[in-house]
Amino acid sequence: MYTHQGAYQTAITYFSKALQLRPYKSDDESSIRSRANMAECYMYLKRNDSALAILQPLYPIARKEQLYRLSGSMAMTMSRIYIIEQQPDKALPMAQAAYDDANKNGIPDSQAEALMLLGVLNRGSNNAKALQYLQQATALSEKYSMLTIGWEAYYELGEHYYAQKDFSNAIAAFKKAADLIDKNSSNIFGGEDARKTYQSSGKKPELYTRLISALTATGATEEAWAFAQKTQQEAVKDLLGSLSADASNADKAAALQKLLDLQQKRSWIDKSIQQLQADAKGNNAAQLKTLQQTREILEKEYLNYVTDLVKTYPDIDGYFSKNVNPEDFKDIKENIPDDVAIVLYLLNGRQLLIFTATNKKIAVKEQQLTADLEPMVDQYIATLSNPAKTASGKPLVLRSTIKKKLTPPANAKPFAEQSDALYQLLIAPIEADISNYKSLCIIPNGKLSNLPFQCIGKKLNDGHVRYLIEDHGVFYTNKLTVFLKAGRKDKSLASFTGFGNPDKSLNSAGKEVEAIGKMLNTTNIFLQDYATESKAKQSLEQTKYIHFATHGVLNYTDFSSSYLKMANVQDGGEDGELRIDEIKSLSINGCELVTLSACETAVNQELKKGWYISPANAFLVSSVRSVVASLWAVDDDATNILMQAFYKNLQTMDKQEALRKAQATLSATPGFEHPFYWGAFVLYGDWR
Repeated sequence: MYTHQGAYQTAITYFSKALQLRPYKSDDESSIRSRANMAECYMYLKRNDSALAILQPLYPIARKEQLYRLSGSMAMTMSRIYIIEQQPDKALPMAQAAYDDANKNGIPDSQAEALMLLGVLNRGSNNAKALQYLQQATALSEKYSMLTIGWEAYYELGEHYYAQKDFSNAIAAFKKAADLIDKNSSNIFGGEDARKTYQSSGKKPELYTRLISALTATGATEEAWAFAQKTQQEAVKDLLGSLSADASNADKAAALQKLLDLQQKRSWIDKSIQQLQADAKGNNAAQLKTLQQTREILEKEYLNYVTDLVKTYPDIDGYFSKNVNPEDFKDIKENIPDDVAIVLYLLNGRQLLIFTATNKKIAVKEQQLTADLEPMVDQYIATLSNPAKTASGKPLVLRSTIKKKLTPPANAKPFAEQSDALYQLLIAPIEADISNYKSLCIIPNGKLSNLPFQCIGKKLNDGHVRYLIEDHGVFYTNKLTVFLKAGRKDKSLASFTGFGNPDKSLNSAGKEVEAIGKMLNTTNIFLQDYATESKAKQSLEQTKYIHFATHGVLNYTDFSSSYLKMANVQDGGEDGELRIDEIKSLSINGCELVTLSACETAVNQELKKGWYISPANAFLVSSVRSVVASLWAVDDDATNILMQAFYKNLQTMDKQEALRKAQATLSATPGFEHPFYWGAFVLYGDWR
């Protein structure tokens, strides 16, 4: 059960306990299966050495006992591990053995998976044979309606064509893979198929990146744009995990339970159809036809129900993948304001694609990098966090001593040179396209998600840096549908709740919230032991503006368990940790802004290969319109000044301009001129 849920470490614990009850030397089928399953769990945890330590001695035992289904499964796992470890000489015979066992036992999904691995392993050395294997794998997946193996097989087929620069066939294969992912993503409550798709999610970012690159190469710019903006939506959806039928609203919980029942019924029919299709003798043709007709009727019922459910509960819309339609992007383009330009970045190895869009035109610029961009970003952030190593004397960027330092490499270039180098790569190629626009909507991908674009700038002749924020307001989003929504007309902050210093470790955080409350003339302020988790949940469902001055804890192995620290007091069963998965279950409607001021809640972590995400994203996918969060831990006093200025500005300005002016105010305060202080805070979502 735990393996199917993706709780691999827990599954290993129980497999170990089961094996302790029966000696390891007992090599019956049950014991071999338990150890093989344990090894598979180790593989998914990226503990390949532990997996191989089990499989290498166990595999010949399974062969000796003629347990060919098990030996085939073990061979498949070992082949995948050897591919990851770049040991093709060991991977190839294992893939062939897996195929032989699957063929002998008539297991279509294992046959398709083994054929796919054989295709991957022959790519480059024997492209004709590789293509044959991959085409056989995709044909088999089509015949038996395999979603999980099917999308991966089409992805690998697309990779084959892409490497040959056959972009037309690559696009067709990649699109088919994306379509199968979307179909499998309708299993929004999880389950084994969804789990298997998620395990391969390291390839999903590569799928979309390759598809976008191929579309760009063929001049299909609008379609490339449409897929490009889908990448972050997929990242957020994947990493937030499955939707739970356990909602705080009873009616919503009942509606989600009905959806779950429909999904389970559909899943049962799909498995039954696959089993009947695998019958080589074809003795069940009538039963198969009846099930297929039932499946068509159920699919219509499911889709109609989903449509109605999303209308009633818009916050769940993000859990449903949608086919990319370039026409939808045209609607977005027409609604981009006259003073806003969208900039989207995509890294494909050393190919950098920079997409720009305004309501007048869309464009893409391609650059071939001579060095990896990610180390440059890491070094810049480290240098930015240590003003003693910077070099500029401009009033906005006077250097000061800070309490917390991140030490850049000893051979790091001066700050101004690093800033200029990033500017030349990321902004200079599109400078003419964005120069006349007041606001920039940045959609970064990969490691660029951690880069404070507002802090990069070009080095002037006098050695100073002119920062991007001096010419443009900057905000970030992962959902371009923000441009289809109306902006806020009422700038009143009367509906405000503030939470400060719940663990009593941030004195300035408490003062910050008190000062904001006094400015806004509200008593809806909760400090220390009064800043409880239950009040926070209630506020998210009932209040427009919410301010958290507390710690954020990012769980790098289980993103949904990341949390905001609230008061550790008796609170009706709450544990004082407002977790991401709890935020997902709330019925949030009408929350205009969540501000996370005293924690690194905008920091993006690569939790799965290629997908970067931060806790701030969890609020955005839960129907919060905007989030202000920080990229690094900032001095308490600096945060206090910035936040008071921000809320003062917010009463008369759009959110983006309010934050920009607050950052300017802080930069003009003696001792806080350095971008370490004013550059950490970023705005996600609706900028108005």
